Formats: sequence, C-alpha cells, structure tokens
Amino acid sequence: MSFVAFLRTTFVGQLILTVFTAAVSSICLSIIFVIGIRIISFFNQVDNQSRDDLFSFLLLTMITLPFMVGLFVIAFLLYKYFVWYDRRKETKRTARK
Repeated sequence: MSFVAFLRTTFVGQLILTVFTAAVSSICLSIIFVIGIRIISFFNQVDNQSRDDLFSFLLLTMITLPFMVGLFVIAFLLYKYFVWYDRRKETKRTARK
C-alpha cells in the first residue's frame, strides 16, 4: 500500500490529512488577517492599542481555529467510521441474502 493510499483509506491517515488541512487553512487565514490589518491600519491610521487588540485577536484565531476545525472533522470521521461503515456493511449483508 502506498503512502497516498494509506492516507486516503485508513482512519489514521484521514486524521493526519485533517490536521494538515487545518494547519494549512489556519496559516492562510492568518496571512489574510495580517494583510487586512495592515490595510485597515494604513488607511485609518489606527493607534497602537487598537492594532495590538487586532493582533491579539489574530493570534487567538490562529491558535483556536485549527483545533475547532480538527475537532469537527474528527467527530465527523468518527461518525463516518462507526455509523456509516456499519450501515454499509449491514446493507451488503442484507443484499447477499
């Protein structure tokens, strides 16, 4: 079994893909936020306290977003693994009889 097949077919592989996807999306979102904060502060001449508040919000988002996305996807994968696969196996069993 190749590494790509392992990632796509096994539960552990899907968890690895989930964590990787959450990390990449968090990095992309943080880059967008930083650019947005720079643009807002350039045009509005935001004072240092407001800029610090924006960056603390950005840091909080960067830390919590991957965990929230990861927990949601892990919950979905658990549902898929324990409920959906069982239903599929049961359907195959009844179709054979």
